[in-house]
Amino acid sequence: MADEKIGNGSFGGPSEALVIGYARCAVAADGNGLDEQNAANRAWAEENLGQDVTFMGFSDDGAGGAVRRNGLEAALDLTSTRSPGVLVVERLTRLSRSSFDVLGIVHDLIDRGWRFVSRADGIDTSSAEWELPMQVFAMAHEHEVDRQRLRARAVGRKKKGA
Repeated sequence: MADEKIGNGSFGGPSEALVIGYARCAVAADGNGLDEQNAANRAWAEENLGQDVTFMGFSDDGAGGAVRRNGLEAALDLTSTRSPGVLVVERLTRLSRSSFDVLGIVHDLIDRGWRFVSRADGIDTSSAEWELPMQVFAMAHEHEVDRQRLRARAVGRKKKGA
């Protein structure tokens, strides 16, 4: 993780924002790897904040809930110790597979004065109408994950019986 200046101010100046980008890639072949997500998060910061920005990118590579997500933990820890800024992700599913976890993370960010943006989902907590779409997306994703697990179990049972 390294601070990357976008613009020409010094960190902490009155017009400068801190943008934390978080990327997660469960499968390398999904066409949207860590480099692509980090570049898109950085581009979002450049395009959407008309001020000097310090961008800090964090990422985790690996599938499943068993993988410890040190990048996410470090990004969230930073939101506790730095002045409010923006946490940007490609989509809600990058944060967690659980709608409960996603909602908890976002509400914690808001409580600390941070803005949250999910680029692909069109969610931005700086607008008044962010919460309902976020809850719907998070719940729909969690439902899909549950369906995939059930399908995987059914395939496993068929293989054992064959």
